[in-house]
Amino acid sequence: MRETFETPGRVLVRVRNRAGLIEVRAQDRTTTEVEVTPLDDGPGAVETAAATRVALDGSGDRQTVRVEVPPDDGGAGGAGGLLRRMINFPNNPRIHVRVFCPAGSSALDVETASASVDATGLLESADVTTASGEVELGPVAADLRVRTASGDVALASVGGEARVETASGGVRAGRFEGPATVHAASGDVRIDSAGSRIDVHTASGDVMVREAAAGCEVRTASGDQLLERLAGGQVRLDTVSGDIVAGIAKGTNLEVDAQTLSGDLRSEIPLDEERSSGDDGSTVDLRVRTVSGDVQLRRAP
Repeated sequence: MRETFETPGRVLVRVRNRAGLIEVRAQDRTTTEVEVTPLDDGPGAVETAAATRVALDGSGDRQTVRVEVPPDDGGAGGAGGLLRRMINFPNNPRIHVRVFCPAGSSALDVETASASVDATGLLESADVTTASGEVELGPVAADLRVRTASGDVALASVGGEARVETASGGVRAGRFEGPATVHAASGDVRIDSAGSRIDVHTASGDVMVREAAAGCEVRTASGDQLLERLAGGQVRLDTVSGDIVAGIAKGTNLEVDAQTLSGDLRSEIPLDEERSSGDDGSTVDLRVRTVSGDVQLRRAP
């Protein structure tokens, strides 16, 4: 099945596909094209692909392209509904949905049980809910929300506010321009850079932040924390048994309150002064708390 719609303005791409693969390609174009094909050879997949509902709603500045596989979802929406449907229909036919849409003006809204989501090109915004499917998104200009149970999440960059929630999935992000919140249970979290404040919570997952320019809060139970370069703002690092390594950008002032119950505390930066002086006037206000985890403070480039 293939459908093409004229979408010269802003467009919301809304996809509901329980199992298989969802690919979105944001390109320099004024149309939105949808292709639906079965990934399995069985008659169930062929029939489901043929019965998929593809439609265009609205007009003017905001249109909606809807892709619903199968056409009747029983009225159960949201993450809880997806999990219930996956339990009730464990052998859903695997369907491949491909969407080609205008770059920069297309917003993505996806719900799936086990289908993977792969998007490239600049999206206006993105809202993705999945149970076990993996999520990989290219740059998102405005806000982003991703919720998953066990699927891994990979993000190129987010210009607005970002919220990511996962249980056992890992999270990798290139750049957060706006404020970001990442909650994970056992999955590891890696963030290359953040221009605004970030909030990261995990239980056993490790956290690595290569650069945070405007402060952060990181909490783990047993997960280790590595913050390679802190360049300013309030920083709160808390863990029970995980180790913490924090790098303070060269030339940055440091105000520090570090406490550990039974762990070791080491610092390359003198802590016997009320304020450790830097050169450029920016300040990292650092508070560190551990029970048995070790703490290391060092200068970063």
